[in-house]
Amino acid sequence: MAALSGNKYNIWFWVSKVIASCKDINHINSAERLIQNFNVMFNDAQLTSKLQAELDYKIEQLVNNIKDE
Repeated sequence: MAALSGNKYNIWFWVSKVIASCKDINHINSAERLIQNFNVMFNDAQLTSKLQAELDYKIEQLVNNIKDE
């Protein structure tokens, strides 16, 4: 899966989709690197913080799923 353009909003949406698809710690680590790269490329604190919030929520979901098993 790859971003379709250099447009920061398209890339933001793509990273958001990657975060939503995370299933384990390796995916989480990759998503964290994508967020860091997004921040370096676009220096947009607002969009970066939204991605980080999505990742934090995804981590919480995964932890809750482990607890429920």
